[in-house]
Amino acid sequence: MSYRSLWKRGEARFTIKKSEFIGIATPVTSLEETEQFLQQVHEEHPMATHRCSAYILGVDASHQKYDDDGEPRGTAGIPMLEVLKRETLCNVAVVVVRYFGGIKLGAAGLVRAYTQACSGAIKEAIPAEYAPFQKVVVRYAYPEQGKCDYAMAPFWELDRQYAEDVRICYCLPEAKIDKIHTTLLNLTRGKLEWKTGETHFCPVDALGEPLERK
Repeated sequence: MSYRSLWKRGEARFTIKKSEFIGIATPVTSLEETEQFLQQVHEEHPMATHRCSAYILGVDASHQKYDDDGEPRGTAGIPMLEVLKRETLCNVAVVVVRYFGGIKLGAAGLVRAYTQACSGAIKEAIPAEYAPFQKVVVRYAYPEQGKCDYAMAPFWELDRQYAEDVRICYCLPEAKIDKIHTTLLNLTRGKLEWKTGETHFCPVDALGEPLERK
């Protein structure tokens, strides 16, 4: 099961009627990580007038929350949360920092400003699909190395060690695990040690290639 989130932290800023708005968005995977992000932004902008936030957690978007942080109800947190939902994002958090410039924007103006800041931060953070990948360690004899390396060239190699035999750790797309396993078994005539490890989600491009690998 894949989901849509952000690739990295992104930031966008602009000024409206002397009020500065700074949108900051980031991928998160837990409530603890989200709270750490919110605290970090607070520490980065201790003199800000408002630090409004919204986040969606869970690959099923089951945990959603927003905070107007003193702005009129419905003018900040909810519009930001609606942006996240419209972009079909999950495991994502965004904060919009405001430094008040002395001129009131009105409810409609605030909604537009917080929506713009949130959308801009998301764009800078680069929305991406997240697909499940699994760590796999394979071991085989040296005579099998050439053909196995050729077959595994398209995949993400994390580590390689040479001792009595060849030991390689890969991060493989979960959807292709069984096919890859069968290929290596055939190439090594069954003389393959295959150990699976933890599964985690990685951002991928349109071809399913992990962005972290690039």
